[in-house]
Order: sequence, then C-alpha cells, then structure tokens
Amino acid sequence: MTYYVLSIIGIISANRIICRIEKSFFINHKNSLTIFVFLTTPIYIFLIIKDHYFIFILYIGLILISLIFFSIFLEKKLQNVFLTTHLNLINGLILQIKSGHSVQKAISESFLQMNNFEMIIYEPLRSIQKSDLDIKRIPQRWIQFYFFELQQILSSEIRVSDQLEMFKQGLKVKNRFIQRTSQVSLQIKAQALVACLVYALIFALSYYQLDLISSPWVIFFSLVMLFLGLILIFKIGGKIKWKI
Repeated sequence: MTYYVLSIIGIISANRIICRIEKSFFINHKNSLTIFVFLTTPIYIFLIIKDHYFIFILYIGLILISLIFFSIFLEKKLQNVFLTTHLNLINGLILQIKSGHSVQKAISESFLQMNNFEMIIYEPLRSIQKSDLDIKRIPQRWIQFYFFELQQILSSEIRVSDQLEMFKQGLKVKNRFIQRTSQVSLQIKAQALVACLVYALIFALSYYQLDLISSPWVIFFSLVMLFLGLILIFKIGGKIKWKI
C-alpha cells in the first residue's frame, strides 16, 4: 500500500514539475510528455519490482525537492527579469503613445520585443484595459502594485504618456531604496554567516579539547544562544529604514 501511495505522490509531483516547465519555458506538449515519461518510468519499475524501498523513497524525495527548488528558481528568475525590464517597458509604451499609437497598439508592439520570461511576467498587460481584470489574482504578488498603477493610467484617456513618465520616476526612487535594502540584507546575512562560522570553530575546539560530548546541556544552551543571536541580528537589521 505504501508503494502505491508514494507512487501517486511521485507521479503528481512529476506532473506539477512538467506543467511548470511547460508554462515557464514554453516547451511544446510533445517534449513535456517525453520528460514526464522519463521522470515517471523509474516509479513504475519500483512499483512492479517492489524492492529497494530506500532507493524508491529517495527518488520520490528527489522529485519533491526538484519541484520546490524549481519553484524557487523560477520565482527568483522572474523577479530579476522584472527588475531589469519594468522601466524599459514603460519607456517603450511612452514612445509608442507619443508617436501616435493607441494604448493597445503600444502594448502589442511591446510584446513583439519580449522573450519568454518577459511574456510570463507581463501577460496581464494584454488585458490591462479590461474592467474584469482582477489584479489580486496575479500569482506574483510583488508585481500587483505595478499592474494596478498601469491599469489606472492606461485605462484613463488624459495625458497617458505624462502619467507614465511620473510613474516611471516614482519607480526609480523605489528602486533606489530596494537596492539599499538589498545591500543591508547582504550585510546582515554576512554577519549571520560569520557568527555561525565562529560558533562552529569554537564548538569544534571545545568538542576535541574539553570533552564537550559529555555535557549535552551545554551544547543545547549554546545552540539556543546562537539561534537567539541570529534572530536578533535579523530583527535589528529589519528595523533599518531610510527617510525620503
């Protein structure tokens, strides 16, 4: 029974991975089906043989981990693409509108110059002027504000290019603060890493020189102190703010 349950979990996980890959990288259905068969064939083999239980669990675990890491990789990739292209998109819309094109024509021209990742991010732009577009349904929450503002601007008929220019300037200010926040975040992570390395060195020295293994409570309290110290580092770093 356990084999059947794990097999179902593995097949569903493989299907999720393939669906995400097909959607994200625009792989055709034939190629995605080939990848799906490649991933699930070992599952059927284990199900028939019903041997090597540990290897079977390990394989299912690898599929689940692949799904998690792929989701993280895709989210990070989309964020990086958005940060490097969102101002260029607004510049393109401003140029198209100033040259006499309608908003919908300007949007269509912008999509002609996009790659696959950009099309994924800016897909809501195709229906930005429709009243039934629900910004809150956009999967990536970090771009909901961007499309909400564009929806308000592009749906109006009053000095659209000027509104886009003002929105672009506001985004530039916001990006500067995001860059500063990223720098502080890296410094905080570096401090946490140094703290962990110092703890590891002291722990190794104490383990071999002071017979630390015979004092489990000392190890426990040292780990608690390390954990509290890391929390304090991130909490203090998170309170750093800048005045506009």
